[in-house]
Amino acid sequence: MDWFKQLTGFTERSPEQVRAQLHVSNGQLCSSVNQQCWAVGQLTLPSLKELRQHQPSKQAKTQVQQLVADVQSLHAQPENAGALLSVMAGLTQVFLR
Repeated sequence: MDWFKQLTGFTERSPEQVRAQLHVSNGQLCSSVNQQCWAVGQLTLPSLKELRQHQPSKQAKTQVQQLVADVQSLHAQPENAGALLSVMAGLTQVFLR
């Protein structure tokens, strides 16, 4: 069984089928197949101009890294609070914050 089926209860066959079996409700992504839900957030994609106008705190440090790791454990680490983690799976890219 692949990771997607373990989470959602169904095999991913097409975008239309996935959209039909997953829905967002009250800030959660839910599977209609196994009734499991996961918290979701919002991804913003500011322009470079908007990023330049943003005034980060004096303690904030921008850092870019490439890691091969368990993203769930990365989210649990206090030093990653507020971090944007980009996950690559095959040709699919998922942004997690």
